[in-house]
Amino acid sequence: MISANSSIHDDIKRSLRFVVTGFGPFGGVPENPTTVLANGIVDYLNQHGMNDLALITSTFVLETSAEAARAAIDKFWEDEQANEYSEQTTTILLHLGVNYKGEKFHLESCAYNEATFRIPDERGYQPNKESILGEDISVGRALETLLDVNSLVEQLNYTIEKHESESMSVCRKNSILSNDPGRFVCNYIYCYSLDKFKSHKLQIVSNDPRGGTRCLFLHVPPVDVVPQDQQFWFVARLMEMLYEDQLKS
Repeated sequence: MISANSSIHDDIKRSLRFVVTGFGPFGGVPENPTTVLANGIVDYLNQHGMNDLALITSTFVLETSAEAARAAIDKFWEDEQANEYSEQTTTILLHLGVNYKGEKFHLESCAYNEATFRIPDERGYQPNKESILGEDISVGRALETLLDVNSLVEQLNYTIEKHESESMSVCRKNSILSNDPGRFVCNYIYCYSLDKFKSHKLQIVSNDPRGGTRCLFLHVPPVDVVPQDQQFWFVARLMEMLYEDQLKS
């Protein structure tokens, strides 16, 4: 669990914040588990002794549509520009989505500049091989997150093994590194976020590890594969590791 003295807590509050997003219903998934995760993660953190982490976390549930995703990211970006401390603050933008056919937790290492929706989104939009970012980046080009996803997966799986008695089902499922977030709204918001915040490896970034926004997408399995309480456990562990990595930087 996180433990921090008051001075470290004050410093980290100023230098780090989390924004966690989930999605509402969409075709085939009338009850999206990421709605529950986004709405409940702050309470979960407080109830499990991670109060410092809860204090720097804000959450949002978004409509499952490309238009709503763009509008939300644009608003986050505007808020960051208006924050006078933004150059000294690292924001971790953690998107949550459900892989309704999945059996594991997928940490997505990249997104693709391609919108190909197998079904219409919640506003009836159904593109086919369309660019998300316009003409500057070719359709289908991969954008890799600046976060070390491979290291996160290794840390998470090690932590899961240590907590086998605490969460047997999570242990059996494990987390994996993924490079295929699909081409639906999950990929759409991840791609748009990575580009909007200049948080991918095609961008030239400062050597200063502080400041700016880092983006990550986590696909969770359905709740009939991993129950909701264990999904909370997993998301909290992931956030804790990202938090501790920032403490070390």
